[in-house]
Parts: sequence; structure tokens; C-alpha cells
Amino acid sequence: MLAPRTTPRRPPTPTERPPAPPGSWHRRSSTCRGRSPSCRRSCPRTCANRSHPDAEPQQFDTVVEGRRSYELGLAAGIPNAYAHLEHCVFSRALTASPDPGVRLVATDPVEKVRELKSRPGRKIWSVGGAQLAAALRPEIDELITKLHPVVAGAGVPLFDGDFRPERFELVSADPHPSGIVHLTYRKR
Repeated sequence: MLAPRTTPRRPPTPTERPPAPPGSWHRRSSTCRGRSPSCRRSCPRTCANRSHPDAEPQQFDTVVEGRRSYELGLAAGIPNAYAHLEHCVFSRALTASPDPGVRLVATDPVEKVRELKSRPGRKIWSVGGAQLAAALRPEIDELITKLHPVVAGAGVPLFDGDFRPERFELVSADPHPSGIVHLTYRKR
């Protein structure tokens, strides 16, 4: 029998999360080695340089992310994982960008994304950050996710906030030899 919780459960923060045991996740090279156009269009430049250095970003020309996701890269010594894209980080706490290619944005994310969408160019990619995804939810017309054949038992949600179902339809599934599948959905 399970006892009822007395406090709501929250996902652990990245610093509280225990490290995954070796072999839990697929090595990036097994999914990124030029086997799929979807990888070339969306992987961080650190991976892209190793796997397909001459590949042009075909699908996106701008990436937006929240401060906490961005700080994970900073902690790993990567001040701009997306140097091949226009890179905006939403933060009211950071005051100076550690990389000239990263633009810090302290204004409303929805207003900024609407401004970006009004300009000519390719798609905008939002990486990491359930809070940012929740704030940008009205502007999201497409979801591209990676399905890993691993059960972890806990994790960070894709979207923070209230339960509010929204329908998307599958438009493509791109399987990799590693078992990872890139899934693309469009809002109905």
C-alpha cells in the first residue's frame, strides 16, 4: 500500500539529479553522424562540427532558450552551443553575455518570438526549459522531439504550468540505428 504524499512532488533540479549510470543514454555520435537530415538541422554546433562540419542549418536560423537551460551549457564550458544560429537567451538575472553570439533578452518571451517570427527567415527553435515552453505555448506551431528507448523514472516536463491538453498531429518519424526516433508534430 502506498501512503499519500503530504507535499507535492517536484522534479529534481539538474544539480539535485543523480548522474545517469554509464550507458543510460546513447552516445551523441550514434545519432548525429550524418545519418539523418533532422540531426544536421538541429544539433548543437559542438556536435555538428564533429559529425558533419559542412552541413548548413536547413530548418532553423534562430534558437531561443531559457536561462537555466543555457547555464547547463555554461557549466560545461560551452558559452554558445548554437554559434551557427541566431541565439537568444531569456533571462532577467544574467546581465552580460559571455559570448558575443548570444543575445540576452529580458523582455516578454512571447513578444520577442512574435517579433522574430515576423522577420523573413527560417524556423525558430526553442531548446530546453519547461517554463519557457509554457510561456511560448501560444506561439508553438510545431513540436520536434527525440524519443530515447530508455526508461529513466523521473525527469523534467516538456511544458510547465497547468494541465491544458492541445492536439498535435504526427507529420514525420525519423528513426536512427541507435533506436532514437526524431518525431515532428504540427499543431492541429
